[in-house]
Amino acid sequence: MTIEAYRKGEPCKRAIEAAVTTALNGLLEVAKHRETCSTWIKDIQDNPENPLPVTSMIHATRSVHDEMVTPMAAVAGTIAELSANSAYQEGATLVICNNGGDIALRMDPGECVTVGINKGLKNRTELSGKLKVDSTSGIRGICTSGLGGRSLTCGIAQSVTVLGAIGSVADVAATLIANHVSAEHPNISRKPAEELQPDTDIAGLLVTESVGELPLEIWKSALQHGVLEAERLLELGVISAAVLHVGPLRATIPNKIPGLEFA
Repeated sequence: MTIEAYRKGEPCKRAIEAAVTTALNGLLEVAKHRETCSTWIKDIQDNPENPLPVTSMIHATRSVHDEMVTPMAAVAGTIAELSANSAYQEGATLVICNNGGDIALRMDPGECVTVGINKGLKNRTELSGKLKVDSTSGIRGICTSGLGGRSLTCGIAQSVTVLGAIGSVADVAATLIANHVSAEHPNISRKPAEELQPDTDIAGLLVTESVGELPLEIWKSALQHGVLEAERLLELGVISAAVLHVGPLRATIPNKIPGLEFA
């Protein structure tokens, strides 16, 4: 996780220190409540004693209206979100918290930042485009999921980047859309999640181990499944936009995203 905080163009040390403290404390709270955070959202009951990071993860996960997901789908975005809040409250005018590709932004009027859109997670230096975010955009969370990332996925997307108002929600949404970018083919290898990651929170689900050469029609079918899920979340109002990279294909939802330019 990288944390940047500036006050009128100059690094703001106290804001960075506040964000670091929030991140470390948040991860400790998640670790203490790992059992709850690893439970399917449909089985979680409200508990007023849950700490803020756990409550935020639960709320974010509920917002996407999908039962087959756990609060751990929101952990990176939540830690970034809470850390950015802490830095901003300490007087920073521009904050960028990047938790392994799950980004939370805070900015005063007049501030802006340019964020690269990854073409794939296996080679994070390869960008397909750049997104300019300013204080009027409403975009404060930018999260990416897909095959080759830090977490397991059920799909075959190279990357799915979600833009939204809240980092924790964008994190869950990116996970869901990436999971829906799916198809069946002999060159797609899947295994139970627990075989690839013994302490996984999604034991019992088949996740993608590898993807070989696929016909174009398979890529198209998988992309369409992802597009439909992105459109559902857009209509639900929990995301602002999404960019999907699937094999040789790319899609943006909606078709035109303000501030986004492709190479």
